[in-house]
Amino acid sequence: MALATFECTAIEKDGRRFPLKVSIGRPYQRGSDPEMWACPVHIDPLYTHLADIAGADSFQALCLASRMALELLDGFIKRGGQLVHQGGEPVSLDSYIPIPTKGANS
Repeated sequence: MALATFECTAIEKDGRRFPLKVSIGRPYQRGSDPEMWACPVHIDPLYTHLADIAGADSFQALCLASRMALELLDGFIKRGGQLVHQGGEPVSLDSYIPIPTKGANS
């Protein structure tokens, strides 16, 4: 079961459109080690075989899973794709969590 979801329309560089759904699952303790947690993440249909994201605690695993999803979506956009809301307006990934760019000053 998803803890959080996001849905939009993705548009490939060649103009092909398809529904996109991002789901972040509930973090869970992996094995018996109290410092090993994992969090499921799905980006359908772009990435169908993502491994659960590991962290030292549930919050870290959740944050890392969310960040990875945003970075993969950002990569899709940088390769010429687009993400749009149902009304057609562009999705701003920065409105979720600003994605730092390499070489940017902090």
